[in-house]
Amino acid sequence: MAIFSSRVLISARLILLSFVAYQMIVSPRTVIEYSGVMVLSSSMNLPLLMVNEKSPIYGTIGVVLISVVLSDIGPLFEGNSSYFESTIFIRLSFFFGLCAYCYLGTWVVLCNSIVFTYSFLEVWFGILTFSTLKEEKLTRAKKDMSAEAEYSEKYQRGELPAEEEQKYEETLKEEEYKKIMEEFKN
Repeated sequence: MAIFSSRVLISARLILLSFVAYQMIVSPRTVIEYSGVMVLSSSMNLPLLMVNEKSPIYGTIGVVLISVVLSDIGPLFEGNSSYFESTIFIRLSFFFGLCAYCYLGTWVVLCNSIVFTYSFLEVWFGILTFSTLKEEKLTRAKKDMSAEAEYSEKYQRGELPAEEEQKYEETLKEEEYKKIMEEFKN
């Protein structure tokens, strides 16, 4: 059983990205020269970025991070777990590859302290969220299977109202038809 739900982990990631985006717009030095960024990049022997106060790139990075946050807020509020089940895996794969490239590569544009730290955080949140989503999906499947078995038992005992019994019979006929059609395809 996971300590945090996927919803909490996704919310924490979005809050962190919102804070970083705000800081990149207001005071990029607090993000770029943060001690955690320095320690992580120094331990991986990556070049440290220096702050250029007049560079407009920091505002651009902040706006991009805000757009990433906004793209995840809608599905989070809707409880769209299937969106996150597919998106988290794709992000995790991409950022894991980017982390590896940052560590092994030499191109300073990508192989620097900020890119590696951001990629590392995405991988960390991605692994936690992915495993939690898989566990929640398994729990939902077990719950659905037990509810279906209970409904089937009620049908077999004749405890369902006539209207529900008719709908259940139609569902069974549709499932049987799909099975037969699948057999013909193979």
